[in-house]
Parts: sequence; structure tokens; C-alpha cells
Amino acid sequence: MADFGADDPFAQASKKLKEHYGIEVPVSAIRDTTEKHGAVALEREKHGSDLPNRPGVAVLIAETDGSMVPVVETAEAAKKGDPPMDRRKTRKLDWREVRLCLAHQPGSVTPIFGATAGSVDQAGERLWECAVEAGAGIQTKFHCLGDGAVWITNQVDLWFGTQAKYLVDFSHLCEYLSAAADVVAGQDKAAWMEEKKNWLKDNRWPEVLEALRPHLENETVSNTDAPVRACYRYIENRPNFLDYSVLQKNTDT
Repeated sequence: MADFGADDPFAQASKKLKEHYGIEVPVSAIRDTTEKHGAVALEREKHGSDLPNRPGVAVLIAETDGSMVPVVETAEAAKKGDPPMDRRKTRKLDWREVRLCLAHQPGSVTPIFGATAGSVDQAGERLWECAVEAGAGIQTKFHCLGDGAVWITNQVDLWFGTQAKYLVDFSHLCEYLSAAADVVAGQDKAAWMEEKKNWLKDNRWPEVLEALRPHLENETVSNTDAPVRACYRYIENRPNFLDYSVLQKNTDT
């Protein structure tokens, strides 16, 4: 309802709801709902990149990632005087990347969520807003997680600077490691995986690379058929984001 109300005059939005969903909603209800959501969005709008001048909570966990979502588009409604048209027959399915983010204190089960279909800079802004709403301040330390994509690490550095520590999500890394283990270890996969995960937790990732090196696929093999090479490159390209031993020390204390 708010989506239609933001794009068209409220009277036209009412017609669209009837056309697309078969429901009748008073124009006044569409206006009230749209304006309410607009007010919330305006309230959350960033007024500056500096964190609030307050100590803030001690630690925040922050994450962001992208996901492709289906989007349905239809032709514009027929104008007055044009022949009638069944717009359902003009529906086209497309895909759009939506970037999601969240921030919460350790142990919290009520994270603050944000999302945007805009640019990577807008995604960084949404993450900043989530952090502020979750209680961030000038003394807050940020533990940021993700898949290690360059756009994410750049945004974390841009918005949180030296207050943030970024780590590749361990479960994501283990997906690459598991695929490589199918080739390297075969039936001994479970034991091999357990050993290599312990190495990673102790920051012994160079040793993991050495264990993978003899099994690297030939360069003539396509990337989709080269899980060992994919795992090797994933680790090799992200050495600054694999400091899991520090995380464990902080957790223990």
C-alpha cells in the first residue's frame, strides 16, 4: 500500500490495489499509511556520518549482505481514450539486488534491521543507521561479519573506521573448506575438516593453504569445477579478515 502510495497519487494507488490484488482500500487509508511510513523513514534519515557524541554500548555486532529478489513489472495503465488492456498479460519477471543489514548487542535477540535496493554507499548508510539505533557511540567497538566482499569491507572501513574489526563469517568460510575437503580428503573428510577448522581458529590459515596447494586443480579446469582452487583463493585473498584467535580471546574474557 505504501509502495503504491509513494509512486502515484493516492486515488490512483487505490485503483492499483484493486487491479493487482482485488481489494478496495479507501484513499484516506492509503494516504495515512503512506505518510506514516514516510515519517518513519524521515526520522531515520542520516544527518551526518559521525557517531553520536555519547559513549554508546560497549560492543555491537553488525552484518550486511546482498541478495537477489524477484521483481514483477507490468505495462503502464492505459490512458483515457486508449483501448482497454489486460495488464496481467504484460507482466515481466526481473531480478534486483537488495542489500540487507543488521546491528545488535551480543546476546540480543532483537536486532535492528535495514535494507536498500540502492547503491553500496546507501547500504553502508543503512548499516550506520542500524548501529546508531542499536546504541552505537564514540566508544563502541564493532564486530562486523560477512562473506568478505570488497564492497562490504570498504563500507565498514568508511563508516566505522578503527572502531570496527571485520571477520569473514566462519560458517561461510567452512562452506568453501567443505567443498575442497570432498576432493582432498575423501572418506576422511570429517577428521580433515575438524583439523583445518581448528587451524583457522588459531590463525594458522597459511598452513591450511599449504595443505590445499598440492591438490589445486589445473588452470584449464573451470572455476565451477575447481573447489580446491576456489577455497585456496578465498582464503589467500582475505588474510586481514581471518583473525579468529582474537575473537576467541575476547569471548573468553
